[in-house]
Amino acid sequence: MFLDNIESFSDSDETSEKVSKNSILRDKYRPKTCSSQLDFDNDINGIKCRADLLYLQGQFLDAKLLYSDLYMRQDIKSSFLKRDLAESISRTCLSLGEYGLALEKADQILNSTPDHDDFRIVALSLKLDVLEKSKLGLTERASEYKRSLMQILTLNPNLSRYWNKLAQIYLEENPEKSYLCLLLSKHYCVGQDQKYLDEKISEISNLNPGLDLSKIDFKTPGYEDGEKKASEFTDLGSSVRLKEIEEKLSNKNLNSSNQHSLNLVTEFENKWFQSSK
Repeated sequence: MFLDNIESFSDSDETSEKVSKNSILRDKYRPKTCSSQLDFDNDINGIKCRADLLYLQGQFLDAKLLYSDLYMRQDIKSSFLKRDLAESISRTCLSLGEYGLALEKADQILNSTPDHDDFRIVALSLKLDVLEKSKLGLTERASEYKRSLMQILTLNPNLSRYWNKLAQIYLEENPEKSYLCLLLSKHYCVGQDQKYLDEKISEISNLNPGLDLSKIDFKTPGYEDGEKKASEFTDLGSSVRLKEIEEKLSNKNLNSSNQHSLNLVTEFENKWFQSSK
């Protein structure tokens, strides 16, 4: 049998069925929307995200209220989240000009931080930000600001901006130590702005014409000076490591032994300012 017209067998029914199904799917589609403050009253992550958005938008007072409400909730058991909320409250207070409350919360975080370098660096960084932006680090809290810089550089000497800040503190007090700070900044932080360092060195020379900087050099502290060698890393899995850190954060009695050392300044200067002339 030969068909004169293949179109005699129409597929219009099949086509119309597909169109009908697509129309139904389009009618049923509802776009997903972000939650608002009226949704998910008990959604901790949603409220935290909204508070973060308000902070980024500059609505610091509203952000602070949400952060504070979350911080006071009894159903939040995570020490990670509690710590994050405490830092968020401190930074919103700083943005609102509430320097006393910002510093109080920063001190609370630092004093409850266990002997874990990463968390201590974050806590010290927060405190330094508060002391700088509030100008307290230049006035009645100047010695505290100096000690905090020394603490964070002891934990990680590769933070160039803190060497430069410490150099500025020593500029009038002790130009030789100020110069050593710049040398250490240059040594540990390869690739930073050399023009800035050259300008600061020139500033030291101009303020102290009798000081021969060419005769001043430094030696980095080595393992023989008591610096702890890094132990071999063993990857036990992220969940195991996180659980261990969570337990440390939950234990308020685990604090850094030298955080409030009365000899911190002397120990730091003996370690880092061993000028080899």
